[in-house]
Amino acid sequence: FTPQGGSVLPKTGFGLLLRAIKDHSMICCGTSEKDGLKKIFPWKLEYSAFDRCWWLLAYDINTKSIERIFLGEHVHIMEAGAPPIPYGEIQKEIPVALEKHRYKGIRLHITDRYNALKRCFLMFENEEITASKYISDGEYEMVFDTMDYYKTEIVRKLMYLGENVVLTEGPAGLKEELLEKMHAAGAATTIE
Repeated sequence: FTPQGGSVLPKTGFGLLLRAIKDHSMICCGTSEKDGLKKIFPWKLEYSAFDRCWWLLAYDINTKSIERIFLGEHVHIMEAGAPPIPYGEIQKEIPVALEKHRYKGIRLHITDRYNALKRCFLMFENEEITASKYISDGEYEMVFDTMDYYKTEIVRKLMYLGENVVLTEGPAGLKEELLEKMHAAGAATTIE
């Protein structure tokens, strides 16, 4: 969920998040204390210039998975102390968990009209760009890796970029969701 006006950081908790990341400690996080707060290991903070939102990437030690949490004003954050396993073990587990979520080789063909190339670099600022190259006059290619939990955002960004950016290669789930959203919006297909 990302509101149109961007996220408002939790009134309390941002400093706590920074400390927890620095000190390698756990936090409890959730939308309300009565619904229950989940104990997680905060790993990374992300800011999206496109959405004007803050996100927390956290590692769930119990499920050995990465969670992406929108940091809006309704998020409650509390200290939860030291993790139940040594930090060195968590450092080894996070890359394994990340690999489970990885989408590799999303390839875009970009026709640089209306600053499409520049807008692509802005839109995909948080992605791991593995290649970008000049093809011919005004034609470029960008290849990047991302995570499955970014799929909905990638689709929104591709629709925003319009007909000058064509998805030429990517995971089946990504292509299907993009096609579905484009047909629902009556937009021209930007998938090869």
